[in-house]
Amino acid sequence: MMKFSGQWIWLDPANNADEYGEFYQEFDYNGGYATVKISASGDYALYLNGQFVECNQYGDYEYYKIYDELEISKYLKKGKNSIAVLAWHFGVLSSRYYPTTAGILFDIQENGKTVACSSENTLCRMSRAYINHVKRITSSQLGLSFQYDATKEDDWLTGRLDGFQNAVVQNKNCALFPRPIQKHVLLERVNGTVIKKEGNKILLDLGKEYVGLLSFSLQSKKEQQLTFSYGEHIEDGWVRDVIVTSYKLKNDFQIPYRAKAGKNTYVNYFYRLACRYIQIEFEDEIEIAYVGLIPQKYPIQPKDFPLKNPLDKQIYDTCVRTLELCMMEHYADGPWREQALYVLDSKNQMLAGYHAFENGIFEYVRANLLLITKDCRSDGQISITCPTKKESVIPSFSLHYIPAILEYTEYSGDKTLAFESFGKCKDVLTTFLNNRKDGLVCEFEHLWNFYEWSYLSSGGLFTYFGEKADQPDGYVNALTVIALDCFDKLCSLVALKNPFAGVAEEIKQLSYNAFFRKQQGMYSLAKQRDVFSVYGNALAVYSGIVTDAEAETLCEHIANNDGYECSLATRFFKYEALLKTNEEKYRNLVFEEIRKDYKTMLDKGATSFWEILAGADAFEKTGSLCHGWSAIPIYFYHKYFKA
Repeated sequence: MMKFSGQWIWLDPANNADEYGEFYQEFDYNGGYATVKISASGDYALYLNGQFVECNQYGDYEYYKIYDELEISKYLKKGKNSIAVLAWHFGVLSSRYYPTTAGILFDIQENGKTVACSSENTLCRMSRAYINHVKRITSSQLGLSFQYDATKEDDWLTGRLDGFQNAVVQNKNCALFPRPIQKHVLLERVNGTVIKKEGNKILLDLGKEYVGLLSFSLQSKKEQQLTFSYGEHIEDGWVRDVIVTSYKLKNDFQIPYRAKAGKNTYVNYFYRLACRYIQIEFEDEIEIAYVGLIPQKYPIQPKDFPLKNPLDKQIYDTCVRTLELCMMEHYADGPWREQALYVLDSKNQMLAGYHAFENGIFEYVRANLLLITKDCRSDGQISITCPTKKESVIPSFSLHYIPAILEYTEYSGDKTLAFESFGKCKDVLTTFLNNRKDGLVCEFEHLWNFYEWSYLSSGGLFTYFGEKADQPDGYVNALTVIALDCFDKLCSLVALKNPFAGVAEEIKQLSYNAFFRKQQGMYSLAKQRDVFSVYGNALAVYSGIVTDAEAETLCEHIANNDGYECSLATRFFKYEALLKTNEEKYRNLVFEEIRKDYKTMLDKGATSFWEILAGADAFEKTGSLCHGWSAIPIYFYHKYFKA
């Protein structure tokens, strides 16, 4: 853990949500090697001598608080210098934010000696241009959006300090750790091309999906209200800027901006957005110099992987690009609407990434898995996303965490994470093994028993039949067997005693007796009903619940898509079951299905791959057209493809 010379500070002790603070301090510099360490409760943008330096806080917890350390000598001059920090305290729970006390912390050192640090002597004020305390929500997963008033801008970054006062020291007890991954790189701005103008609306196309920072320059004849909206498609003719679902969940992709008369030039270094299209609504005419995104990219290089077939090459390259777009401070499932770290989603991204990228991927994967390990729930489950305080849980995702740890250990050769995550893996397995009836693992009452986006699999099997969710199903038992087997292999790799030795074989046999239907040669999801799905059959093969001979029969059903089809999220298990059983027989079938489904997306203009094949109209018109788990074909091209 790191100790700072500085103190946590904020505007006042009130700890108001959705608040922007501006902090300013001068210091002397003699020309030596200079660094700054900085951390924020929400997010930050750092300026030295009025020049932008860096942004973006790593998502974390108070007990695992991350700071950035940046080399800043090139931004300084001998003599008097200034540090300015624009900080945004969220304070509103989301799928990627763990609410904490407001604060920023910084420490500037020259040749190892502190020359400036955050304290009560730092000057501060509430931002005038950013609208505070509105608590405008983009989505429940993404959290806060923002509003901006350019008529209130002034020159505070360069030391013209109006309304500033001394900062207030905050009571934040944080354990501080260095950022575990590299900072993202800001690429050259991508400008949108105007493709439509009707009345008071303009639509711009970036050409493909991007993830980055909104940036624009325009002339306004007068002070007026502008509304920027963004999205991944224009199937309705314009961007779907506000979408309200039947569950009364509001997704709001509008950004209100109060333009001043004359030139307006703006970059938001906090709000990372994902889109292909940007839409502007205005009251009076505007003249656009540029409107676009500054892409942010995690600095890792894809491996060269030649493919002769043009379609295979296009699929592979688009998968790689999908992975890149979903690599933020941690893995993001879908960057447009969520930007959240889910276990199953990231497990697919990790497996694809091991093959797609150079060795730097291991540092990134490790940081993600370690962050999940820091999730502290009293029930032994892993929260639906990390970091968050949401009570939601997807039990099956907790089980996917253990195979993800094993795969990281095997691919990287790094055994240290296995030791650090051992307790978490043990807690997860204990929770599931304590939820058994007659030896079989049951679904969890009052939790979201989700497995994948297909019929009877997306909300708890027994709730569809109007029954209590305290019964064993075929999914959770197969996944428990897989997790137990992976944990046993992990224990062997790191020479630790397995407290669950033999339990996997016991559940395999009980699952076989309860769910395998010999007459149909298929694996049912329920004991008392014949309910079949491709994913369930695939798990029965992949987990080893059925014999080799029975796996052959099951794979024929899987290949014929007998039962409810599986979505892109779980194609890994479908294809691995087929190829594990008979690679020669099913290799062509697997790649033909990949070509068929992924070509469908490409033919519809995809520049990244979708959450599910239904595309933009899925989930009541909130379907994501960029989703990390859909990049899993990379794994199969590397492991099984033969030209």
